[in-house]
Amino acid sequence: MKQLLIRKNSGERTSVNVNVTTGVATDRYADDFRSYLGVVAHDKISILVPSFDHVSEVDRNIIWNDILLTFDIPNVTSLRNKCLSTVAENFRNFKSKLTSRYIYGKHKHKTPCSAYKSIDE
Repeated sequence: MKQLLIRKNSGERTSVNVNVTTGVATDRYADDFRSYLGVVAHDKISILVPSFDHVSEVDRNIIWNDILLTFDIPNVTSLRNKCLSTVAENFRNFKSKLTSRYIYGKHKHKTPCSAYKSIDE
């Protein structure tokens, strides 16, 4: 993941083979691609947003453009929808994990801010 971000910061896009119909990535960087969709989910969307349905179209475009800046993939609607669907699932999972750990779980007297840099006080 670190090498992926270094390439992105230098303006280089990582080539990954993604099926535009299914959204499934295959090849050397497939795991990085899937992981990045999870990172985008909790870095670009506030945990105060009730669900991905409440994410504005502007923010969805920002997320999609960030993915396109990072990966050399086709810019087609079907792939955009599949990727945003995966981001939505990752966002749901992230919020569920935070809730189970920091509201109901063993960390309920702690704040997730120190563990997750994307969360502000």
